[in-house]
Amino acid sequence: KEDGRAEGWLGAGGEVERRAVGAGGGGVVAYSGESIMELLELSLVIVLVSLFVPMVIALWSPRDQARPIVGISAMLVGFSAWLIGMGLEPVTKIPAGLVGLVSSAIAGWLAMGIERLELGNSTG
Repeated sequence: KEDGRAEGWLGAGGEVERRAVGAGGGGVVAYSGESIMELLELSLVIVLVSLFVPMVIALWSPRDQARPIVGISAMLVGFSAWLIGMGLEPVTKIPAGLVGLVSSAIAGWLAMGIERLELGNSTG
């Protein structure tokens, strides 16, 4: 487009899509039957497993190792493990937030180690 906006599903700028997603998501939340406290707890756990741990890893890692793949892998693995943990929590009795948090941390540290190995191999 000439004005710089991308063409959306039904029109320029994707305004219709944003409204549809917002209304659909709001409808799902409204009819889910959960209290506001349960929804708040759910949102805080998602932030913890998919944003907080990658941020801490990025803050603690040396500058030459802070690569986007480290944070992205920690986010994806932590969120995926949390989703799986939500399904298995009634069976295993292990909190899904703990599963996601630990998985996110492990994935971040492993990705940082892999990056360190790749950097070491490329320079030497």
